[in-house]
Amino acid sequence: MPVIATTSAHVYAGLVHSTDVLSAQIPITEAEGSTYETLLAVTTPAEPGDILDVTGRARITCEEKYAVAVDYFLWWMRDADDAVPQQVWEQFGELNGDYVWRGPSPANRQRLPMHISDCYEVPADWPAGHQMTIGLRADAHSTLWQPGDYLAVDAGYGGLTVRRWTLEAP
Repeated sequence: MPVIATTSAHVYAGLVHSTDVLSAQIPITEAEGSTYETLLAVTTPAEPGDILDVTGRARITCEEKYAVAVDYFLWWMRDADDAVPQQVWEQFGELNGDYVWRGPSPANRQRLPMHISDCYEVPADWPAGHQMTIGLRADAHSTLWQPGDYLAVDAGYGGLTVRRWTLEAP
C-alpha cells in the first residue's frame, strides 16, 4: 500500500461527520461479499490531490446461534454525472473482520464493535468540483445461514468522520 502524507502545500479544510445509521440489518448469506450494506455514509467536497482521513465505527448484534463472519471496509463513490451515470462503490483500505454469534456460554459474542480508519488520496484525474461519498459497509456470511437470517445494526452506536486536507491554491 502506498504511503499517503500531507505536504506543506496541504491545508486542513474541515470535516464531515454523521451518526445516522443507514441500515438496520445486514442479511446473512453463504457467499462472502454478496450482501454489502452501507451502515454509514457522508458526502464531502473532493478535489484532485486531497487527502481524506476517515474514521468509522458501528456495532452489530447477532441473535443467531451459529458463527457469522463479518467483513467491513471503507468505500468511496463519485456523484453521478454524464461521464458516470451510475454510482458504483469502490473499496479502499484494508479488510477488517471478525466473527459474532449468540452461542451457549462461555462461547458467546453477541455484539461486535467495529472500528476502522484509513486515509485516501483523491486521484489526480478526479473531476474538479465533484463530491465524493465515503461509506462504512459490511457483509455477513456463514455456511449455516438460513433465508431470512440477519445481523442487527445497532442504532446509536455508529459514527463516520471524514477530515479533509486539500492542496492550498498557489
